[in-house]
Amino acid sequence: MKALFDNNPNPRYLIVPTQEQAYWTINRAIERMVEQNHDQKYSYDREALIEMLDAALAKLSGEVVQKSIAARQIFPKWTSESITLILCHV
Repeated sequence: MKALFDNNPNPRYLIVPTQEQAYWTINRAIERMVEQNHDQKYSYDREALIEMLDAALAKLSGEVVQKSIAARQIFPKWTSESITLILCHV
């Protein structure tokens, strides 16, 4: 009901009847991300993926995200303000 009537609805909801099903749903999303990242021209290492996850979690909590190692690899000529904007407002 929160999704229908909340004044500040979330962009997405995970509607499952058990914690086990929530685990499988989130785990599958992670597996797909790993599959997409595997053996690609622009694959990211574990450290960069964790930084991306941390940035996404910080975005949800409203924290300002600093320029990360992954962002420096992708956008070496950009300013830190541009990177913060990308990581916080995408």
